[in-house]
Amino acid sequence: MDFCFEDLEQRCVDAGHAEGFAKGDEEGAAEGRLVGLAQGKVLGHELGYYAGVIAVLRLDASDRAKRALDSCAAKIHDDFTDVDAIRTLFRAAMAHCGQTLAFQKKPRRTNADLSF
Repeated sequence: MDFCFEDLEQRCVDAGHAEGFAKGDEEGAAEGRLVGLAQGKVLGHELGYYAGVIAVLRLDASDRAKRALDSCAAKIHDDFTDVDAIRTLFRAAMAHCGQTLAFQKKPRRTNADLSF
């Protein structure tokens, strides 16, 4: 009878490993999705700020400043994942426009904070 149980422990360990790996893979994907959504929201907020400021400042900017603003807008549109390069272009464009605007990560105000 011993021959039937010789590799039982190893088979149980292998089965547990396979089951745990499958569950961990599923849970990791779900958690990664949630983290990605949160990071995407933060990134979208920052890039939206830059795009809005560029749109407003472009209305009354010199040709040189418009080129700098257009360069930054093109970088946002073409490669929004390179945030450091976008920040650098934005600072340069603000210098061309004579502005000192910068994105500030402030917590959003809730309705409880508002008074009328």
